[in-house]
Amino acid sequence: MYVVRYEARPLPLSDNFVSYSGALVNVWVTASTEQQALATAAQEVQEGGWCIESLEAVFPVTREDYSTDAAGLEHFEQALVDDIVLVFHTWQEGKRQ
Repeated sequence: MYVVRYEARPLPLSDNFVSYSGALVNVWVTASTEQQALATAAQEVQEGGWCIESLEAVFPVTREDYSTDAAGLEHFEQALVDDIVLVFHTWQEGKRQ
């Protein structure tokens, strides 16, 4: 499994355009390669009505990575079931803080 992190902005015709000016999007995705993870994550973000501004990070994760800090474990476990989980940390007007 990989975690892919993007900075994104809502597309003008999307439901999120009125409410948000941007988001940091964390994507937990079951994939066998980094390239596959990036392709799948990007497709899901774009289909959700967001334009990717930049790739912030991509890295493999295992359950053991959450042994000392459980932040994100719930999303990891859900991605084991659903193959992908997207978490949007949004902001309004301006840039992320």
